[in-house]
Amino acid sequence: MSETELQNKINDNEIEKKENDKIENEKNENEKAENEKNVLKNEKKSIYTLICLGVIIFILIIIISTIVASSGKEVFNIIFDNSDFVIINDKIPNILTELRYYTSYNFVGEKIVGYEEPIAIIRKEVIEKLREANNDFNEDGYLIKIWDSYRPQKSVAQFYEWVNNNDDDTKMEKYFYPNLTKSDLKDKYINETSDHSLGYSIDLTLVNMTTGKEIDFGSGFDFFNNKSITDNDEITDEQNEMREYLKVTMEKYNFENNGIEWYHYTFKDNTTYIFYNFTINATKIKNKIFE
Repeated sequence: MSETELQNKINDNEIEKKENDKIENEKNENEKAENEKNVLKNEKKSIYTLICLGVIIFILIIIISTIVASSGKEVFNIIFDNSDFVIINDKIPNILTELRYYTSYNFVGEKIVGYEEPIAIIRKEVIEKLREANNDFNEDGYLIKIWDSYRPQKSVAQFYEWVNNNDDDTKMEKYFYPNLTKSDLKDKYINETSDHSLGYSIDLTLVNMTTGKEIDFGSGFDFFNNKSITDNDEITDEQNEMREYLKVTMEKYNFENNGIEWYHYTFKDNTTYIFYNFTINATKIKNKIFE
């Protein structure tokens, strides 16, 4: 083979190689484009799937919320953070306390869960107005006595479990609901939730500073009877006058009576609707120990 023929063959081989490389590059480019197209297609499919899933979840939330709302049940948060609460006697030393749910002398007839110590606590923003109300009563010769204030949600749950239990556990009936059956108490006096668990409510009476005796308001704490209705024609004029005096004074400091229990007052300037569930324990509250 001559030198010219050899050179021509080499040139032909180079041209063929270039053509093959070009074909291979085009093939690779096409495969790459196809892969990118498939990736984009899959991404769009995933986005569409997520959008559909989000829409379904949103619809389910609306449906569930509608069902809950129509059932009349409250949707609520429960937390164990006690940092917004104070012990009442630490701030107002001369207020008296008799935490009935710390004892067995209550409508259930046993010490209530959550009441580890016989102390009354309340949200920080309430304490100053409660102090002013107590000072007002002091000037007239009375002291506030607290039967209950903050109440853990777990305590409320115990009440509701008790009232729903169709047994004959009615040992305290003659003291707290003599004219009603246990089942009559459900959803009128005993509910699934209580504003006490919000930390703004207080059950109280007054004590004569001279004699040390409780003032006669016509009925006692947790007496589930029409006599406990604040405006009442079944009690004496003097008892009605004392209820009105209590109501007017408490309203002066922004506490509102609920109407069916003369002793139950709620601070009106409440800023949250959170149900709390931490136990009543001085050490935990003072040291902000959460459960």
